[in-house]
Formats: sequence, C-alpha cells, structure tokens
Amino acid sequence: MPAPDSPRRLGVALIASLVVAGIAWVAVPAAAAGSCATSSPSGNAYSVTVCITAPGAGSTITGSTAVTTTISVTGTNPGVREVLFTLNGSGLLWDFTSPYTWTLDSTRWIDGTYSLHAYAIMRDSFTTSQAAQDVTFGNGITSPPVNSGVFTPPTGSTPPPGQQFVVAAVGDGGSGQTAETNVVHLISSWNPDLFLYLGDVYENGRGMEFDNWYGKAGVPGAHGQFYSISDPAIGSAPANKNYIAETNWLTGPGEQHPALHDRLLPRAGVQRRPRGHPEERGGDLADPGAESCDPRAQRP
Repeated sequence: MPAPDSPRRLGVALIASLVVAGIAWVAVPAAAAGSCATSSPSGNAYSVTVCITAPGAGSTITGSTAVTTTISVTGTNPGVREVLFTLNGSGLLWDFTSPYTWTLDSTRWIDGTYSLHAYAIMRDSFTTSQAAQDVTFGNGITSPPVNSGVFTPPTGSTPPPGQQFVVAAVGDGGSGQTAETNVVHLISSWNPDLFLYLGDVYENGRGMEFDNWYGKAGVPGAHGQFYSISDPAIGSAPANKNYIAETNWLTGPGEQHPALHDRLLPRAGVQRRPRGHPEERGGDLADPGAESCDPRAQRP
C-alpha cells in the first residue's frame, strides 16, 4: 500500500517565472505519493507520468549523485517544455533537454532528510503533478560552511610574442542544451586569453544550475572549462551577479555572498533587493528593466 500523503507533500508550490512583461506565477499541483505521479489537463486529451528513477527513494547520499527523471505521455502529446526540480520546496534546477539527468552535489546542504520533487511543464503550458521522494544527505556536515573565498579578477593568459590578445565573450549560454556545448567548442578553438561571461545561467542561476549547465571549473565541454581566464561581466542579466557567488565562492547551501554583491553591484548601477522581494526569482537579483532571453523561445 502506498504511504499516505504528508502535509508537506500536499502543499501547493508556487514557481515564479520571469517573462518580458513581468513576473508570471504558476500554481503547481500537489505532489503524489511515491516516485511517480500521473496527471492530465482539463479535457483529458493526454496524461503525463513523471517518475524519479534515481536516486532511489530513501537513499542516503554522500558527495554527488545522478538525478534522473523520466516523462511518459499517453494520448496526444504536446511535447515537454521543461522539467523542474525542487528540494524541500525550494527551486533546485530546471532541465530543458531529454534525457532529464543531472548531478546533485549533496555537500551544498547540511546533513538531513530532504524531499526531492520533479514535475514538467508541457508545451501547451499544462503543469503536471509532482513526483516526490525522500533522500538523506550524509556527509558529516552539521552547519553551513563559512565562506573564506576572495574574488580576484584574472587578467587572462599572456599570448606569445607577436600574437593578438584574444578575448571571447558570450551570454545566455548556461542551459545544458546542445547549442551551448557547440558554442563552447567553438570558443575553445580560438584559444582565448580572456573569457567574459555575460549571463544568464538558466533558469534561476541556482548552485546546481551553475554546476551542471555552466560547468565546474576546468570541466571540458561547458563554460567552466575557461574558469582560470574568466571574468564575470556585471550587467543587467541576473546570472552576472550570481556568477561570483555560485561559481566558487559559496557561503553555504546555494546561498550568495552578500558582501561581494554589496561591493560589486552598486558599480553596475544595480541595487541589492532584500530576500523575498517580489522581483527576486528564486535567488536571482532580477532587474525589472532587463530583457528576458529565455532558451524556451529559441526552441521549436
């Protein structure tokens, strides 16, 4: 017999999605018990089953582990727009490309049991029910780590005598899609001496999105491979402000370093908004005047 739904799993989550016209709030159906959830839009033209297949329900995780979710549709399939993941109700990662697999670094959180949820938004804007299961982090971490990192902007590498100093700049690339990998390979072929990342990291610039879509320092095939010669370009895109905090200088479980923001953002003409501000998207410092460059708009 399936375990009865807990009040935590029956809560309705709200996800804020930034659009050009402003902030759109999407009500998410309550999570179903177990690792799978099936739901249908009004009219029942189709049904969608979302399953978390890894890690296993009740798993104890140390270090990093793969998170895998499958989406199956019966009936007239409109297609999947994106799959969203949350941890204890907080935004964790948006995945835009099948297979929906990414790496969860459990050392970003203190030890304990957490509720991992996954749900899909279909191309006709239907939001599915949430698959949910509990996992336990066991890394011997009992309190958030103290951030002792100091940001020093790199000046880039020195080209050989007589060679030009090559600067590469790219934006709106951190999404985990094939096009991002292709751009990274192209930039790599230039052998740049300095790399400027202009933002964004989709969807919300969370720590797991930086790890998986931007890429960790030195990892080939993602923007992180240019870490040693990278400078963030402080501008209007939300991920620019998160770059310093999320790429290497974390204060704790996915949180940003307020001192760095307070020191750098005023130079870019951006004010730090208090936590809970209605224009703050899941940890981003959203600029209401910034144009949305959503990768969803670039897909058929």
